[in-house]
Amino acid sequence: MRRDDICIYVSPADRARLEGIVADRNSASKHVWRANIVLATADGLGTNAIMRLTSKSKPCVWRWQERYIETGVDGLLHDKTRPSRKKRRPR
Repeated sequence: MRRDDICIYVSPADRARLEGIVADRNSASKHVWRANIVLATADGLGTNAIMRLTSKSKPCVWRWQERYIETGVDGLLHDKTRPSRKKRRPR
C-alpha cells in the first residue's frame, strides 16, 4: 500500500522547534523519533527510508505523520488518552 497523499510542509518555526527537540539531550526518546519522522517526511524521504532511519513500523510512521498534520508539534509531544482499565462487569 503506497501513500502518495502525505505531503508535509514544516514552517521555519516548527522546523526549528523540531530540530531543537532532536538536539536536546534531555528530550524523551519518543519525542526525538517522532520529530525525526516529521522532519524526514518534510525533507521528502519515503516511508521505507523513514522506517529504516527511525526503526519504526509503517503504521507508526503513518500515525505520527497524520498526528503532525492534525495537531502540529504539540501533538507529537502528548500521547492520546486511553481508557484506564477494562470495563467492569455489571453485577
